[in-house]
Amino acid sequence: KALLAAFEASSLLFPGPILAFDLTLFAAGSALTLLAGSLALKLVGTLVVTFAIVRLFLVGHDACHGSFFGSARLNAACGRLAFLPSMTAYSLWEVGHNTAHHGFNNLKGRDQVWAPYSKAEFDALPPHRQALERWYRSGLGWGAYYLVEMWWKKLYFASHKEIGSSRRKYKLDSLLVTAGALVWLAAVAFAARATDQSFVVLYTLAVVVPFLLWNAVIGFVVYLQHTSPSIAWFLNRHEW
Repeated sequence: KALLAAFEASSLLFPGPILAFDLTLFAAGSALTLLAGSLALKLVGTLVVTFAIVRLFLVGHDACHGSFFGSARLNAACGRLAFLPSMTAYSLWEVGHNTAHHGFNNLKGRDQVWAPYSKAEFDALPPHRQALERWYRSGLGWGAYYLVEMWWKKLYFASHKEIGSSRRKYKLDSLLVTAGALVWLAAVAFAARATDQSFVVLYTLAVVVPFLLWNAVIGFVVYLQHTSPSIAWFLNRHEW
């Protein structure tokens, strides 16, 4: 703790401009996607939006750990803002990542990301689930795994069954994410109407594709971090 103390102090001089830059990058990429005349430029904008979502998620991740700003209130407020483009509910990420993952790293039943199956466990799965698990781990399904198994089930209006608890702040943060998504949707609709473009095309390029690409990126990253024959997983607390 003494060695880490020197790194705990934080001001607005470094993290503030980083957050401002990433938000500007997201806005600029969105503007390019929505307003550019050529499809090529719109696709460049799509990639910029995706890149900005990844960067903003990293800000939200660090803020949720309390390590972005020196102020707990700033971390909570700016972390929630940074998580909006990835549609991640701040408090649900906190319980799933900070508590379950870091608190019980690689303990099956508690750490919830990419937990491996033993041969016997896999053989006991119904055929459709076996096929799904093979696809998830094939390289083509990393993004689908995160989208379905993590985001949809655990990071957006998560049920008590999925995360083991139910609190008011989880629902409020999920409502905040929903409000952010509706504002995003309204901006796309306004741009489509103002420029006489197809709403479906703009929504696909400005929202759907970046969100799916983001899921592919984070699914790939966490797959690499959790999956290797050299990475130990534990079956019970005593063993862990």
